[in-house]
Parts: sequence; structure tokens; C-alpha cells
Amino acid sequence: MADYTSQYTGLQIDDALTSALNVKRVRGLIKMTDDGPVAAVPGEDFPNSSGSTVSVTGLLKGVLNEDTNEIEVQQARAGEDYQTPLKAGVDYAIPSAVANKQSKITAQGLLKGLGDGSVAAATPGTDYANPAILRTAVLGAANWTGAEAPFTQTVTVDGVLADETKQAIHVSPSAGYGTMYGSAGIECTAQDENSLTFSCETAPENDITVNISIQEATA
Repeated sequence: MADYTSQYTGLQIDDALTSALNVKRVRGLIKMTDDGPVAAVPGEDFPNSSGSTVSVTGLLKGVLNEDTNEIEVQQARAGEDYQTPLKAGVDYAIPSAVANKQSKITAQGLLKGLGDGSVAAATPGTDYANPAILRTAVLGAANWTGAEAPFTQTVTVDGVLADETKQAIHVSPSAGYGTMYGSAGIECTAQDENSLTFSCETAPENDITVNISIQEATA
């Protein structure tokens, strides 16, 4: 048998094998097909590496897309997804707005506003009426004077002023004396310093106690 001698030696053998096997040269990701390996197609065989571009600024939030069941990035809404910054003069006072206000109230009793945002103690008899002074007096049966009606008598009542424009005086019979007071036609007819004068149409036979309320008029 004759010897077979190859016409290829060394690197020539590798070149021959490469040509015989029809080796394909591809770059990047590859996929296998019936015809052999081929380059994979971006967006078809694998996602594009660039991804999607989000063109929003500021605070972001993730929102589930119910159609694709994927999370999408959206811009967050002020006042809905996060607290908006507070505004000076609206959400909180600025120094100039409270510059004329008292930081501490030291006045006692009833207070009054001064019109500049501050307050001070109110003045009795000027800003409000003084509390009423309550007194009682006895109209003695033997103290009515006069030969005929109207009969009169004067009783001492501390706190009564001669000037009736500075006071409001109210007189009423004490409990149990209302009938006799009304039947005798008693009424207070005059006032003087620390005294009141009463008159009646029929002098009562019994002493009658009356209640007296003295209210100072406001200035």
C-alpha cells in the first residue's frame, strides 16, 4: 500500500479545518439555531441594555401598572405624596406679625383689649359695672309721718349717693312682706347721702323689711 502524504503541515492544517468546519465569527451575545450559532438580536432575544428613559425631576415614586404588572416611576405630587413646605405668615406667624403682642399677661381680674394686640386690666365703673351692693332696711310701722296720705319715712342705707344719676337703686319687699308692701302702696320716692325716703298711701300696721340693690352707673 502506498504511503499517504498530507499536503498540509503545521498551521496549514488549522486553516484547513477552519474552512472545512465553516466556523462562524460573531460578537456579543449568541444564540444557537439549526444552522449553528448566530448573534442574538437586542430587543428580541434579550432586553435592550439602554432600558426606558424617565423624563421627570424632583421627588419620584413607584406606581404599579395594572396592565403590565410592572412598577413604573412617576413624579411624586406635593401635598399628596409628601408634605409641602410650610409658608411663613400663613402656616406660622412671622416675627413682625407678633411684634406688638404681649409675650406674657401680668394683669389680674377682668381684661380689656387696647386695640394694638395687647391687653390690660379693665377699670371698674368705666369698662364694666361694679358689682351691686345689697342692703336691707326696716320700714317701721310707727315711723310713718304725715297727717294724711302720702305718708313718708326716711331710713338709713349706707352707700346711697345724693346724685341719683350715678346709681341705679332697686327696692323690693323681702320674702313674706310682699302682700303688705303692695296693699300699703309703698314706693321709694327720694334718695340722699346714705338714706332713702319711702312713701305709702296707707300706713301699714306692721314693720316691713325691704331689700335694696345699689348699682353704680358706668362712666
